[in-house]
Amino acid sequence: MLETGRYAFYALPFFAICACAASLAGTRSRRAHWARSGERAVYAAFVLASLAVVGIENAMLNDRFDVGLVAQASSREQATFFKLAFWVQRSGALLLWVWILALAAALRTWLNRKQRSELEPWVIVFLSANLTFYTLLTWIFADPFSPLSAELSNGHGMPAPLQYPMVFLHPPILYLGFASFSVPFALALAALTSGRIEGTWLESARRWSVVAWLMLGLGILSGSYWAYEKVGWGGYWSWDPTQCAALVPWLSSTALLHSVALQERRGILKLWNIVLLGLTYVLCVFTSFLVHSGVLQSIHSYSGSTDGLSATLGAYLVVLILAFASLTVLRAPQIERQGHLESLVSLDAGVLVSQYLLFSGISLLLLGMLWPVLSEIGADTRVQVGPLFFERYGRWLGVLALVLILGTSLIETKTPRRAAAHVAHLALFVMALGFFGATLDTSGDALLAPGESWTFGRYTVEYRSVHPVQEGGFVGGRARLGLRIDGRPAAILSPEKRSYLQQGLTWTRPAIYSTWREDFHVILVGIEPDQSVAVEAVIKPFVQWVWVGGWLLLVGGTLLLAPSRTAGSSTRSRLVSARTHLGAQLE
Repeated sequence: MLETGRYAFYALPFFAICACAASLAGTRSRRAHWARSGERAVYAAFVLASLAVVGIENAMLNDRFDVGLVAQASSREQATFFKLAFWVQRSGALLLWVWILALAAALRTWLNRKQRSELEPWVIVFLSANLTFYTLLTWIFADPFSPLSAELSNGHGMPAPLQYPMVFLHPPILYLGFASFSVPFALALAALTSGRIEGTWLESARRWSVVAWLMLGLGILSGSYWAYEKVGWGGYWSWDPTQCAALVPWLSSTALLHSVALQERRGILKLWNIVLLGLTYVLCVFTSFLVHSGVLQSIHSYSGSTDGLSATLGAYLVVLILAFASLTVLRAPQIERQGHLESLVSLDAGVLVSQYLLFSGISLLLLGMLWPVLSEIGADTRVQVGPLFFERYGRWLGVLALVLILGTSLIETKTPRRAAAHVAHLALFVMALGFFGATLDTSGDALLAPGESWTFGRYTVEYRSVHPVQEGGFVGGRARLGLRIDGRPAAILSPEKRSYLQQGLTWTRPAIYSTWREDFHVILVGIEPDQSVAVEAVIKPFVQWVWVGGWLLLVGGTLLLAPSRTAGSSTRSRLVSARTHLGAQLE
């Protein structure tokens, strides 16, 4: 199965190029058989990408340490469950990105198989071209099937903090969000290239953008939950450069969804919406560039040499920007400018203000992320920007955005889509309560001998025992702590500290007691020779509201997929007009 996957992966760019060429021929000759050939090639490319994934999974499960990816991401001691997560290494992550691009292209083609509009072949051209680039990039610079010169008896194994079930949710969902934005981007490019700016393509772009926005948001949130529950950061957000980079396209797509709604209601911001469609995917590619290039130092960045990959991905990013900007400038005079705001105190005015707030936040994040790189220009030292920068300057933007959300949500509207937007806004408000709680965190630490207790706020920690733990590739200790709240027994907490000898890594696993009011977070800092334990405790108000808001966001985002009444009315109007015109001709 490994060889089948390898050959399928190497054949994938050929079929992606065929899909691109056949669809391009269809746009030139206006012959349907070329367009159908392009569609079949898209389906074939997805099948090949899926076979490549199955081949790698088979190699992981069978401990094929003669394959570089398997040797880096797995080991014999590693649980079978975690051997499936091939994306923990750069080559596997890029293969996952390729597979999702192929999935998005095939799904978009299948969903629109009955619509023989002139725009569809152009969409396939751009989706296939994008898939071709990423497949060749992976093949040349990070081949997941690359063999080792000598087979190892064992692999290095997955890094300890990744050995948690969330590894099957956070990276795939995050990548699903990033890569899915390729479809709205291709739709915008197709409209600009063909000159067919008007039409129903924007509704399709909106719905794909909602899916990608929702997946990206859930990916970010699942990563935060992972960090909070298991990694031992003591929190769910650390303003890490890669965290910020993932947040940037989510903010841009949030601006897009609000702006598209305004175009549907008032017929304004058409050019701006096209710009946002391009900008959002460009920011997704920019994020992948940061993760895989090593330009920024981050715990999320992949290790290893990246010179060729970084240069190629950076060049592709520049090409995307120049191509999209050139087409937008070329077609700008054709884009109709119509409609206006009825009042400066209205829902529509609030949407416009939200655009300024969102892009102020994007600018702040980009400045903070890139400042270490910019500071090196003409200097020998790199100036790092810490969490204080983002918290100091971003706090007021968050407050203003929250006020705007509340204000616009109180305005009465009657469409189902607006009801869905209310749920999404409510989700963000609930999450904001949790974010506000982070400003009220209190922390303390203590060294406890067996039998001692420590009172911190209304919590009393009783040290009962400590036990050694050893499973697979790690050794460590697990403390047993009794917890009392206001003098009453509440729970037994068991924080851990592990040392992974093969990886040379020490990792703490926190214990958390949660209520709607606050969380009591305990970390085992160290175990002394006399069996005393050093512990750190953090009281974190309102944290659970962050996760509740995440579930509400899932509900609101799903409801946003409903077709807009405005779009449906517009389509019906065009049909009525066409029938009337046809009837007049027959008479």
